[in-house]
Amino acid sequence: MTLRGLWIGPFLTERYGFSLIEVGHIALVISIAVIIGPYLFGRIDPGPSGRRKIIIWFSATCAVQFAGLAPGWNAGFDTALAVFTGLSGGCVTMQYADVRSSYTAEMTGRALSVFTMAMFGGVAAMQWRSGTAVTLAADYGIEAARAALLFVSVTIAVATLAFWRLPEPPKDVSG
Repeated sequence: MTLRGLWIGPFLTERYGFSLIEVGHIALVISIAVIIGPYLFGRIDPGPSGRRKIIIWFSATCAVQFAGLAPGWNAGFDTALAVFTGLSGGCVTMQYADVRSSYTAEMTGRALSVFTMAMFGGVAAMQWRSGTAVTLAADYGIEAARAALLFVSVTIAVATLAFWRLPEPPKDVSG
């Protein structure tokens, strides 16, 4: 969401000189990928036994993808990687399933609500803090897009590590 909602425009206009119409077309393709991603991840969900491994792997992959966008290889590669990043972000579907399987039926609705609020709070914080990183990077002559993308990459990597270290949910939460 941070890439598509905040940084794709500055990234493509400042780095490659794309017009706002071109950026809009790419944002549309990323949006379609963001819609398809959860469907695909929902189809490959192995259930509680393997879900957390897939969440960790794809979250780490997202961190690598953001780091891969930072150098600015070329417009075609970076655009394709941005679209793939939107698609692989669909692993959030498995996070919802993980939350659901971690709580009793009586608590599931509340747990999913808290997870959703935390997710959107995280997106807002990511947008705010990545802007701060860009402001600080400007003092050192670092390109805005590079600073933002590296900040997002490191943040996702730290969050993935934290998720990996969390205890797994109990095997039976039926009550």
